[in-house]
Amino acid sequence: MPDFPQYQNAELVEYASYKTTVLTGSSGASITANPGDVIVVEVNVQNVSGTATVTLPAVALGGPVLVKFSSTAAGTVHGTAAVVSVVPAAADVTAGAKIDGSYGSVQLNNIADQVLFASDGTNWWIIDKYHNTHDSY
Repeated sequence: MPDFPQYQNAELVEYASYKTTVLTGSSGASITANPGDVIVVEVNVQNVSGTATVTLPAVALGGPVLVKFSSTAAGTVHGTAAVVSVVPAAADVTAGAKIDGSYGSVQLNNIADQVLFASDGTNWWIIDKYHNTHDSY
């Protein structure tokens, strides 16, 4: 099991929850993460154009939080214009929290993209990022 950076007052993550939401058509979706969560946004039909918004937990609680963009459709999903947008909690944005010190949000634009976040108590940081660049359609 990997060691995640934790600051002194971070909430101890004792278990992880697996949460999933599905994008279909042009309708969007939203989901709020808790520390330790694995969030999967799935596309299961062709030509999806909606946006899924994943809200990170309060920056004071720490992390980690993994967000993955996935497909459960049979075969390859073509024409997908869907986006997953990961944002800090509204109260944290008001207080000036950012992702990696400068981003207000992080976008996952391709099926199989995933990002692992952790907090230092003030900002969210990208610990690991996977971007699927080898698939051809």
